[in-house]
Amino acid sequence: MTEAISVHTSAHGAEPDMFDAGQAHEHVFELHGELIADADVRTMVVGRDGHPLPVLCMKLRPLSGFKRTVHAEQIYSEATRALAERKAATLKKGAHVTITTTFHDMRTILPHVQAVALHHVS
Repeated sequence: MTEAISVHTSAHGAEPDMFDAGQAHEHVFELHGELIADADVRTMVVGRDGHPLPVLCMKLRPLSGFKRTVHAEQIYSEATRALAERKAATLKKGAHVTITTTFHDMRTILPHVQAVALHHVS
């Protein structure tokens, strides 16, 4: 049986942004899911400068029937930590949410790799 994912994207290729900065829009998508744990705020080192910042962390299962868990993070500034804490307090296990993000910095983690084969490239 093949699993399907529903991804909604919203972007026009090579269209300048509304401030005419000359940069193309990133591909944005929405993921609809159910939280499988209460959201929490963690202090994490983010960015190139290695600055510790509050990060809203969520674990959800997509409503599309895709049987994998998604870990989603939203970074806040230190000045808005209280806002992140208030948001986390409303995001409880079982709540249905929609997250909006870009493909730009999305990571895939494969926690149970069974084998690794080294290929020599000449």
